[in-house]
Amino acid sequence: MKNKQVLIINNEPQRDSFGGIPEIKKALAEASPVPVRTEVTFFKDICLEDIRKSNVSHTVLSGRQSTFWEPAELPLFTHEQQLIRETSIPLLGICAGHQIIGLAYGAEWVPLEGEIMEEGFHAVKLHGKDPLFSGLPKNFSVYQYHAYHIPVVPDEIKVLASNDLCPVQAMRCRNRAVYGVQFHPEKLIGNDFVGKTILRNFLNL
Repeated sequence: MKNKQVLIINNEPQRDSFGGIPEIKKALAEASPVPVRTEVTFFKDICLEDIRKSNVSHTVLSGRQSTFWEPAELPLFTHEQQLIRETSIPLLGICAGHQIIGLAYGAEWVPLEGEIMEEGFHAVKLHGKDPLFSGLPKNFSVYQYHAYHIPVVPDEIKVLASNDLCPVQAMRCRNRAVYGVQFHPEKLIGNDFVGKTILRNFLNL
């Protein structure tokens, strides 16, 4: 099995803020049976041509520490959305990264009903089989930290998991290995079997 070269897109508002990216790096390394090399690119610095010429095997879109978005921020993610629509390698969007995938395909992005937060460990339910969730039961608990979500997906997207608070907990493009998870598989606390399994499956795509 070849070593993995993972590009992590930093979605924090500030270039020098890295949020949960150290956790993502550590979790990928712990989940993979082979060495994982990571590089981080700020979302405003994405260059599609450079990525195409690189040896990147997988892409991860990070979450962000702030759970709230300003509408004026959304046009800043144009290059990231183009990357999502054009990539030919496996891609995983985590939390805010998941939401940006939805936006790339024209989905609506709204606060959770009642303007509450989904925080801590919550159960989600798989809708069927998918390689990203291979080896997991139909119901499992994962760490959540978000106030916005994608309530409905367009035809290009398939919903893979949901719960009562958030109907799109996981999704994928129907014709490519482009995945989004509203939760945080990199939070390897408590029972880390679920997070490690998801990340290992992703790296095996």
